[in-house]
Amino acid sequence: MTAIDYGAEIYPYPPPINESAKAFAETIGANIVWGRAESIKYGGHSLSPMSATANKANLLRAELGTNITVVSCGEKWPDALKNEDKLRPSIEDYLGAGIILSKLTGSKSPEAEVCIGAYEYSKNKISELIWDSASGRELRERGYEQDVIHCSQVDITTVVPILHENKFIRL
Repeated sequence: MTAIDYGAEIYPYPPPINESAKAFAETIGANIVWGRAESIKYGGHSLSPMSATANKANLLRAELGTNITVVSCGEKWPDALKNEDKLRPSIEDYLGAGIILSKLTGSKSPEAEVCIGAYEYSKNKISELIWDSASGRELRERGYEQDVIHCSQVDITTVVPILHENKFIRL
């Protein structure tokens, strides 16, 4: 969301970053967005970021007469065990979705209600929970304390990423 807030257009492409991903980026004139470590190693942009989003989403919903989807992305564990799913939905994903969903009008799915419940229960200690979470600790151990602080803030942007012609844009 931070990148889109600053005017970036994001073309989602599944990992890993390989020759196919590089060829796709080249055909559309895009730059690869790396993970933090890869950005340092190869140069270029990273996913490291250094809301009032729901208000704008509600306006768009009314204006366009469409549904709003909030995607809680998660990340892949680098050290998952053999029989474990590598996808790790993190508490910051659930809480971030819960914050936005709690302020959206209209009906909500059961999954949305769970995210809202997590946010409502935790809203007075979000910064502390994210700071002490597995991903928060992992980022701090790698020297990305400011990312954790930045991502623990509420209502710092009004951007609503819109999926338009296979890319996320700022509307």
